[in-house]
Amino acid sequence: MPSTIEVSPEAKAKAKEFKDNGNRYLTMSKFSLAADQYTEAIALDPTDPIFYANRAQAYIKMESYGAAILDANSSIT
Repeated sequence: MPSTIEVSPEAKAKAKEFKDNGNRYLTMSKFSLAADQYTEAIALDPTDPIFYANRAQAYIKMESYGAAILDANSSIT
């Protein structure tokens, strides 16, 4: 997770919308759709560790453990 990247306030706001959508899909057990939304959030703001942690959770639910580990590591580095 690069920390030297500058992210505009607009991109941060849009990324939060994608995260919120992902959270809704996660609660509906639509794990693939949730992961897609978190991926969009990460594309807009790769500096927010929550996006990686949330996507890791979706990957765990999909039993994609390797991808989950990579995202979990990205959320703490």
